[in-house]
Amino acid sequence: MKHANRHQRTVTRRTTLYLGSRFSGYGILASASLLLVCFVSVRLADAMGGRVPTHSGYFVRVAIVPETASLLLHVPGSYRLRGTSSSPVLHEGRGLYSVEVVPTSDGLRVGHFVIPGTGLHVETARDGIITVNGQRVRGQLNILRLDDTRLRVINRVDLEDYLASVLVREVPARWPMEVLKAQAIAARTYAVFQAAQRTSYDFDVTGDVSSQVYGGRSAERRRTNQAVDATRGQILAYQGQIFPAFFHAACGGHTEAARALWAIDLPPLAGRPCPFDQHSPYATWTGRVSLDHLAQQLRTEGVHVGRLERVEATAWTSSGRLQRVRLVGSQDSHTMSAKDFRMLVGVNVMKSTLVSLAVQEGELILSGRGWGHGVGLCQWGAFGMAQAGYAAADIVQYYYPGAEIRSLPPVESLAAP
Repeated sequence: MKHANRHQRTVTRRTTLYLGSRFSGYGILASASLLLVCFVSVRLADAMGGRVPTHSGYFVRVAIVPETASLLLHVPGSYRLRGTSSSPVLHEGRGLYSVEVVPTSDGLRVGHFVIPGTGLHVETARDGIITVNGQRVRGQLNILRLDDTRLRVINRVDLEDYLASVLVREVPARWPMEVLKAQAIAARTYAVFQAAQRTSYDFDVTGDVSSQVYGGRSAERRRTNQAVDATRGQILAYQGQIFPAFFHAACGGHTEAARALWAIDLPPLAGRPCPFDQHSPYATWTGRVSLDHLAQQLRTEGVHVGRLERVEATAWTSSGRLQRVRLVGSQDSHTMSAKDFRMLVGVNVMKSTLVSLAVQEGELILSGRGWGHGVGLCQWGAFGMAQAGYAAADIVQYYYPGAEIRSLPPVESLAAP
């Protein structure tokens, strides 16, 4: 492998990443978007969290703005603009202050000048902070012109810095350190898995609940930073292969098997009893939604049942969660999966599919337990385990049975000629 320059080493996108002989010959696919060593300079950490930017060599591409007509870009220090990360510098200077970026038929207009082509790569010197629509992020930006009216913004950020911006949005920073460390291991595993699966896409994860909630630089906190640093490079693997380490807020007493929701059938995601989340605020809950509202939601999906009269559970998973729902109207009926029905009702109203249904006076009454899809690590269960004296390794091995904690190899060892 040839050096791109003194500070940078590249790896082809089809690189297979092996974690050494401890993995008995099994490999982990890794996105080449994660395998690039960036500038070696490190500046002193500023403000909240006190974090010095990491240079692990592994990167995640986060779609922080999946689609927009325009955006405000703010870079207080030195910057460079390129068409792509590897193309020549098109413009450089010191200070872009709330400059509007909009797509045009020829490229992207940045303030008063136009960058030709379909993309704009923004990088800073000395680990500077970039602000996009008020969100402060580390790393670099790729702004893609989807067409003449739409942009997508992707933050290319070091894996460890990404986790520092994710952790506090997933679990409270005041929680026991062993929970924070367990969450860091799970979140890192999920991010690396997603990157490995999405090499043909322009981003690896989104910045919302569809992937992991990403807060950028402003979300970093001291204790969650400590948890990320204490587990640096640690991921989970089953028989040497990485897997999607899903997690959720509260399981309600039993985690769900991934195969009940997705085409994934692995022992670490098979579901198991959880006696540890009994003190969760979501141990029990009740939700209400009008039948008229549900009928209207169905119509927006192109489903017409007339006046909605009944909502019936027709199938359950092995953990007792609702699997399929039948909606009966005055003109027709419609059957759908429980996870799609939850989206129809609203995930804050129907907090989980561990629920019973009843229709009363024109309303659907939902009585349930837990919050989230129920697969993988139960965050409130992890809290209960930590309170009982369990360590982070115990927590992840309980919720992902059969999985082992492994370390990502140094990027330099992968990129060596």
